[in-house]
Amino acid sequence: IDVMAFDPYNGVYDPGRTYYRSPESLYGNPLRVAREAGKPFAIAETGSRIVVGDSGGRKRAEWLADMADYLRANNALFVTYFHSTRDGHWLLDDAVSRDSWTAQMRRSKK
Repeated sequence: IDVMAFDPYNGVYDPGRTYYRSPESLYGNPLRVAREAGKPFAIAETGSRIVVGDSGGRKRAEWLADMADYLRANNALFVTYFHSTRDGHWLLDDAVSRDSWTAQMRRSKK
């Protein structure tokens, strides 16, 4: 095994959720597991619906930036956003979320 990759999602089983989990609470356990195994870690898939009460997606845009900062600071090898409608509406189809994610990807190391 060269890298351990995980698929954590905000509210995957709770479509009525009204909050975005903090990056540490969502990604902390996968990070800990990979570190305990002595392996690099990555996020194979992640995402969040726009939560109830976040009309326009501004809070999700902030969550995306916080998530990217957390994963970058903890040396994630890669992160893939699950831009899909499978089992929910995970699309970044609001401008503020899309712009936030685009800005984070431009900050990433090449």
